[in-house]
Amino acid sequence: MHTLVHIYTNENDFYRFLDKHGLENDADLWVQAVFNQESNVRAVVRKTLSKVKYIETKVGFPFLVKGHALLVFTRRMKEQRLSSGKAFDVPVRSTHYQTLFRHSPSILSTLDINGRITDINAAVQEQIGLTKSVIGKSGIDYVRPKDRRKSYVHFLRVLKGEAQNFTVDVLNLTGQPLPYQFTFIPLRANDMVTGLHVVGVSLFALKEAENKIMQLEYHDSLTGLSNRMLFEKSLNALTARAEQKHEKLAVIFLDIDRFKTVNDAVGHSIGDQILKLVVDRIQSQLHPSQFMARFSGDKFSIVVTGVKTRASLERFIHNIQSSFAEPLVYHNHEYFLSVSMGVSLYPEHGRTIDTLMKHADTALYSAQIQGDNSYLYYSEEMNHSLIDRFELEGYLRKALSKNEFILYYQPQVGMESGQVIGCEALIRWNHPKFGILSPAHFIPLAEEIGLIEEMGLWVLRTVCKQINQWIDKEIQYFPIAINVSAKQFLKSDFVEKIRDIIEAEAIDPHFIHLEITESATLRDIQYSIKLMNELKKLGVRVSLDDFGTGYSALSYLKDFAIDILKIDRSFIKDIKSRNQESAIVQAIIAMGQGLSMKTIAEGVETEEQLQLLKSFGCHAVQGYFYSRPLPEKEFETYILSLKNPA
Repeated sequence: MHTLVHIYTNENDFYRFLDKHGLENDADLWVQAVFNQESNVRAVVRKTLSKVKYIETKVGFPFLVKGHALLVFTRRMKEQRLSSGKAFDVPVRSTHYQTLFRHSPSILSTLDINGRITDINAAVQEQIGLTKSVIGKSGIDYVRPKDRRKSYVHFLRVLKGEAQNFTVDVLNLTGQPLPYQFTFIPLRANDMVTGLHVVGVSLFALKEAENKIMQLEYHDSLTGLSNRMLFEKSLNALTARAEQKHEKLAVIFLDIDRFKTVNDAVGHSIGDQILKLVVDRIQSQLHPSQFMARFSGDKFSIVVTGVKTRASLERFIHNIQSSFAEPLVYHNHEYFLSVSMGVSLYPEHGRTIDTLMKHADTALYSAQIQGDNSYLYYSEEMNHSLIDRFELEGYLRKALSKNEFILYYQPQVGMESGQVIGCEALIRWNHPKFGILSPAHFIPLAEEIGLIEEMGLWVLRTVCKQINQWIDKEIQYFPIAINVSAKQFLKSDFVEKIRDIIEAEAIDPHFIHLEITESATLRDIQYSIKLMNELKKLGVRVSLDDFGTGYSALSYLKDFAIDILKIDRSFIKDIKSRNQESAIVQAIIAMGQGLSMKTIAEGVETEEQLQLLKSFGCHAVQGYFYSRPLPEKEFETYILSLKNPA
């Protein structure tokens, strides 16, 4: 059977019996047991004043329960059940007790009945910084002021003979509060309480663990921002306060435009670091009244309290968007990003946090459809757009099998000759309900639901068939550029599938130009170099699309088997004879010339842009200045009109 026993001893009692019966060495075994070392020991228990009972026992490891050292005894069933003996007083001066007192990891001290400190162990100095100089001083002086009344109540109770357990903060030498769980044990002499033993167990590690758990529960581990759970709790409190004060607040959902493309390009490790830079950039625009959290992935939420007018809120939104005009720099690479936002207002757009968050999310989705760097307030009409999105997905999954996709073609015109030297194939969706939809309406969705690769192969197959048709019709034909998504490009069988389609359609591969985005190549540089070399061997030409938009492949450009650099329309839109865009475009063209690559500028709409690009040495242009993208029949008519002008 098992008996749980408190052990109290003193020299005039317990140790006297050990010595008398030749068991003095057993006292050291008790000390070992207290320090978690199992020991076999013969316990001596005084049943009566005249009789000593010896029992063979095994001492297990002690359990620290509320500061008490408890020893578990195991004895043979044949032994007589012990009756409770009288508890002996704790030896203040025994050698064995002092060993425990000095080496205990808990703080130990003794107080007299007036609350003055009569002794402390080494742990008091190690953990709190108090030295023997405190002996004679009032112990309550080292308790945090707010806990002193509580401590005094427990002190009075222990003087009545009642052991006490409680938690308070003690003060170290610098005045810093430290959490401890204390046990007050009455110290008796001649059946009178003459003082008390104090056992203190530090709760600092426990508090640290609790704080860490709280941090993990309510904060995002990557950015340190509040997470969705804390955001919702905080928003609940802030809306309640806004209601009491009759104030407005704004809930803003913010998403990083094209961040998925960046993440896919550079990998998640670098992507995480860029995400942290984005957070720093946004936080630099926040005021104390604005609360930010990471909602999920690259989506963030901001609460702005005390909103007076929409104009003031819009200034704040513009400040955030303008802060991204300068690139983010990580390891000497520049990343140009932007953010889009959706806004819902309390109480105008909802009074519950669920409604406010739902409406902010709806507004964000609508803003992203408009394009990068956009923001919108929630409106009722947006709910219909959201429903359309789910409806659109259902249609999109069936569009290929129903032959609903068509290709438009936009000519590329040589700068010197003024003649069409090629064109770009641009996919459109002839939707049965919504009519002709541009790629902006369905390409992101196709990527999201895993249809983009199948769609890309359809475009290539259709382009090959188109070239053959123009050959049969004896219409002028030339290279056709095809956009390739990052997901499609990085597939292990990408080149093999390109080869299979070209061979099946019996097309000269030189007439196929694959446009690969700069960001796609950076996801795996060495693999991209390998793929480009394989495409070159196949005879397919490769264009680097959207060059210069911020993902900086400059250090690898010389290693890429690239035929053409396409200058992004964002640099052409505001190009002037002497401005930053002009300098960037000139640098790209010069770089292309130095690497024997041709350059094509996208988005050319004016004579001024055309002449500037010509003066810079650009090889060809593409844009509305010459022609918008045209469906097949109209494009054929356009080509024939150039061949046979009226």
